[in-house]
Amino acid sequence: MIVKYKKSLNMPRGKIIAQASHALSSLVLGCFDFKTGQFRANSLEELKACVQDVQLQAVEDNDFDNSEFLVTIEDHGRTVFKGVPTVTCGLVINKDLAAKLGYSPNFYEESTEDEIQTRLVQVVDKMFARKDFDAAMRRCVALQSLHLIDFMQKPEFVASEDFRKWATGSFAKIVLVGKDNFLTELKEKNLFLDISWDGLDSCVIGPLRKETVSDHTNSLKMM
Repeated sequence: MIVKYKKSLNMPRGKIIAQASHALSSLVLGCFDFKTGQFRANSLEELKACVQDVQLQAVEDNDFDNSEFLVTIEDHGRTVFKGVPTVTCGLVINKDLAAKLGYSPNFYEESTEDEIQTRLVQVVDKMFARKDFDAAMRRCVALQSLHLIDFMQKPEFVASEDFRKWATGSFAKIVLVGKDNFLTELKEKNLFLDISWDGLDSCVIGPLRKETVSDHTNSLKMM
């Protein structure tokens, strides 16, 4: 399974993570039946294995073939691309495998908010990203979807207004950089939030309304 993104767009690193995560998370959400509150996949371990094995590939425009994508992601240009909607990436997966996992397109209604208030937040340790950014980027993308798989097995999570609004509308994600032991200090707070950890290299929170997490992350900059 590969997420291909346009090399020519010169997206900031955090933007690449967010856009690739849109593609992979779209698969995860599409494997979930919102009517029954359950995943369609016979084996969630197989779904997790696919997510963990995802590869990211920067391609030239001539090699960016929308017809091969299960999911194509178009950014709305709120933070990058000067307000112009722009196709950024797409997910390539064997169609038989996608069917086996129970994928079907998820209902989506475009948000009309000027600034999206409900979002998934990822904080990445600065030194972790510097060591090998390509590997770090892939792990960050996988963690966002693994976070969703784990929490979407909790009925109270799936029933929450924040999640429902996010999953069927805004789908917003933001990637922030933590330094100077920020993640260590954050973990020691034992926050009562929906949060997943990749050691102390990164964490994913939410989706939650902006004000719910801003007290803990407002000192951070976007990657």
